Amino acid sequence: MESPKLIEKRFSVLQEISSAIIVSDDIKGITALILELAANSTNAKQGSILLLTDEGELQTIASIGANGPGSQPHGKMAECRKPALISRNPGQRAGGEMKGHFMSGSRIVCPIVSRNRTLGVLNLVGRKDRSQFSQGEFALVKIMANQAAIALENAFLMARLKTKAAELEAVNDKLVEADRVRTEFLGRISHELRTPLNSINGAIYHLLSPAGVQRAEEDEFHQIIKTETDKLLYTVEGLLDFLRLEEESKVIKKTRLNPAEVAMRLKEMKSLKALLSRNGNRLVIKVPRGLSGFRGDGDLTFKMLLNIAEGASFYLRKKGVLKVNFSEDEGHVKMALNGAGSLPEEALAYMRNPDYPLTPVMPEGIFKLFVAQKAAEAHRWRIEAGRTPSGFEISVRAPRCEKEDAEYCFWQKQ
Repeated sequence: MESPKLIEKRFSVLQEISSAIIVSDDIKGITALILELAANSTNAKQGSILLLTDEGELQTIASIGANGPGSQPHGKMAECRKPALISRNPGQRAGGEMKGHFMSGSRIVCPIVSRNRTLGVLNLVGRKDRSQFSQGEFALVKIMANQAAIALENAFLMARLKTKAAELEAVNDKLVEADRVRTEFLGRISHELRTPLNSINGAIYHLLSPAGVQRAEEDEFHQIIKTETDKLLYTVEGLLDFLRLEEESKVIKKTRLNPAEVAMRLKEMKSLKALLSRNGNRLVIKVPRGLSGFRGDGDLTFKMLLNIAEGASFYLRKKGVLKVNFSEDEGHVKMALNGAGSLPEEALAYMRNPDYPLTPVMPEGIFKLFVAQKAAEAHRWRIEAGRTPSGFEISVRAPRCEKEDAEYCFWQKQ
């Protein structure tokens, strides 16, 4: 029959562990508390709690005393999920896997198991008075291991809930921000649609006037209609690009992209050649041999680079060169566009700050850079723009495939 003292000790330990379960989601704090209680209750000289990592390796989370020899049984005990009380005489050599090591007294090894899943191992080595652990102490440590499983499971759950809550809050913030940007954008588009339509309507009204108009006035009204129609087409195309980007950013189909193939596609784009040739500018693209690939949506990535190049072309000096350089930079593939010229402050503001307020009238070059910035944001890539001693640089950094593959697989599993 168990002594009242041992029963009282068990009750006290359970109370302390229960308090930890209720008030704490700190895994290191919980393991340290449980190990301290286990060591104090058994007068253990050394002890540790090891938890299984995602890779299936045991990692020490809390420890008391020096790391003694004979840590090999942890993996075996975790696999079989059976607690063990190992008794050794002081100075006796261990056999089997631990052959050659001296055992310092007895050992208690208890797997921490929750819902048929091993979380880790509670390990105690040697009493301070060099005596053996008793069966009563072994039973007490098994109870502690069971309580540790409950406490850790609760801590894991709370940690996951906090992570998910933070993710949901971030998603909600993005939805609110997207709604704000969309509202501002549509307001700007509404203004830019009305203005040319009113001008076209006014010109047509005068042309159809019964009083008639003179030849010079007629040519002027025709020119107004042509100019405002061009503005209207540009505005509608911009709206369609923006809406298409919004739709594509909802479902990004990522594949492994080869920088050389992306560069070749950009080089062969006729619309970009036409824009550059207006002022005698040309395009030079450099891709180092053997450059790592990166993961992204092929079409969206190409449109992003095309919008950057076309937007930057508006600010190049005449007979200048737009350089597109691909390189590796600290685990990322860097796509940098350089040119001799000057980016306006408004363009830099949009590239540096996605929340920069939209203006009622946005120049075509700046609008293309704005759309490119949104495409990079949809990929969660870093885009930067700034002035250099020789002109300007706009760069995008996409994680190399090795890192991006790991992140992609992680999110696919969630």
